[in-house]
Amino acid sequence: MARRQLTLRLISYITSRINSTDDLKELLGNIMETTREVLNTEGCSLLLYDKESDSLIFKVAKGDKGENLSELKVPRGKGIAGYVLETLEPIIVNDAENDSRIYRSIDEEVGFRTKNLICVPMIAQGEIQGVLEAVNSVDRNLFDQKDIRLLSYLSDLAAIAIRNRILIDELKSRVGELNCLFQISQALSTISTLDEFLDLAVKTISEV
Repeated sequence: MARRQLTLRLISYITSRINSTDDLKELLGNIMETTREVLNTEGCSLLLYDKESDSLIFKVAKGDKGENLSELKVPRGKGIAGYVLETLEPIIVNDAENDSRIYRSIDEEVGFRTKNLICVPMIAQGEIQGVLEAVNSVDRNLFDQKDIRLLSYLSDLAAIAIRNRILIDELKSRVGELNCLFQISQALSTISTLDEFLDLAVKTISEV
């Protein structure tokens, strides 16, 4: 009962901050801390999908080796995270030592031993944003379907937060473009030479 109350309290806190904070990195960090606490794991990570390289990049990681994971890449279809990116289905691995899908080079690079893990996709408005994973359960040997449901909910919150930030950034960019066009159109009524107009246009567009 105590764990359930803690879980509800932490999730309520995260939910209330989705649309009230301007600091995405801080919010994602809070989601990761919440994930680690409510699932009681040694570590957890949020990997963002990079379209250009078609891979996942460790963006936020909590745990003893979390700082060593920053910006490491996982290709599509490689490791459990890569499989989740490819299939868009959650995966539980309770015997990592005997699972050939484990991306062991990551463990070797950061000096970590994966015993078990759980990984779910982060999807918002039908688009994959990345994956969320928790590693090495504490005080129990197995992850189960309850953990999948809880992690999926937290991944939804993270995906919404990321998607919201993308939309906000796109909106700010669009506003800047419209302001640029407005300034140029206003200048047309006051500038008498082509050189003056081109100088202003280049300056305004460069600022945008």
